[in-house]
Amino acid sequence: MKIWIFLPIFVVSAVKFNYTSLIRGTLSCESKRAGNLELELMESDPVTGDDKLNQTKTDKNGEFEIFGFEEESKYDPYLLIKHKCNVKDVKNKKCYRKSRYDIYQKEIHQEFELPFLSLDIYTKKDEEICD
Repeated sequence: MKIWIFLPIFVVSAVKFNYTSLIRGTLSCESKRAGNLELELMESDPVTGDDKLNQTKTDKNGEFEIFGFEEESKYDPYLLIKHKCNVKDVKNKKCYRKSRYDIYQKEIHQEFELPFLSLDIYTKKDEEICD
């Protein structure tokens, strides 16, 4: 006698939405505009790993503009800035900081302005790296 077991098969399809972020701002360090810094617009994704949406550098005046687009069911963008402002290990020339700044949900789908963002201030999401 054969017993057939039928297991229900669930097909899960995540609803995805189109999200955009446009961020403009000016970065400073020690009260001076911080030029030629690397910025990445990232999207937090705990399942598959964070996605890089775009990258740019500040101009000589510390100003930047970065745009990103993502198709996701949930969208958590943030800026990642690589810089040497107030690095603790000043003797090691290969040390730098990565500062993370979350973009709030209310800022999505509109222009987000960061008039002056001082990199002097450490946040709990800062990381100092020495290669």
